[in-house]
Amino acid sequence: MIERHKQGKELLPFSNTIDYLVQIRIQTYIITKAVEHFSKSDHTLIKDLNFVDDVNAIIDSEYDSLYKSTVITVFTLLEATVKDLIVSLIKSLPTEYLSNIKEINSIKIPLFEYDSLNEFDRLQLVYNVYENSVKNGSLYGYARFDALLKPFGLTKFDKKKDKVNINELAQVRNCLVHNNGIVDRKLLTTCEWLTKTYKVGDYIKINNDTLSTYVTSTSRYLSSLEEQVLELLRKNDLLDEYDNPIL
Repeated sequence: MIERHKQGKELLPFSNTIDYLVQIRIQTYIITKAVEHFSKSDHTLIKDLNFVDDVNAIIDSEYDSLYKSTVITVFTLLEATVKDLIVSLIKSLPTEYLSNIKEINSIKIPLFEYDSLNEFDRLQLVYNVYENSVKNGSLYGYARFDALLKPFGLTKFDKKKDKVNINELAQVRNCLVHNNGIVDRKLLTTCEWLTKTYKVGDYIKINNDTLSTYVTSTSRYLSSLEEQVLELLRKNDLLDEYDNPIL
């Protein structure tokens, strides 16, 4: 059996993730400004090495590689946080509550396989089976997260523009990781508004405004999820007088 948590600290993984999103956004900004300042200086080393043009080329391309790497990190954080939340809910919520969720009750795992695993691997296995049972393979971005969280009632995020931005973030991330950043028909089909900027075969370009949009929408979504989880716990008398989980 999965050992039930007596403390609820692991149930709310949002604050650390949101803080980290802010940190990487600040770090990216500092790096770009530092490079820009360095390239415009009269530093002897720059002149001696004769790479002023190279540095300026980086600036002119709006720090494309740096921003692309950060975009991948932002989506990875979002995906990992949603997964960690679901694992924490399965691990921490009372059995009586989980028994009312049909998607949890329908999970079937061979006993010999389950018994052979340690606690961590058991939870990962349960999550993977759960994910496959509730997720439609055609879903992506916000819709995918929504499907995974719906059985727990965590689907009250109503910011349409942020949903669109998260969907775009997911597809852009996939294009960067799986297609070397080359725009394909799938990206333009799922994010039709990008046809105003790209055509098939173009390279995706990420600038400061695009990155800020992705980080802002992701942070809003995670903040909303945190509020929804607290509401869920409150309705089930699982918070103490200081709004701390008492699981």
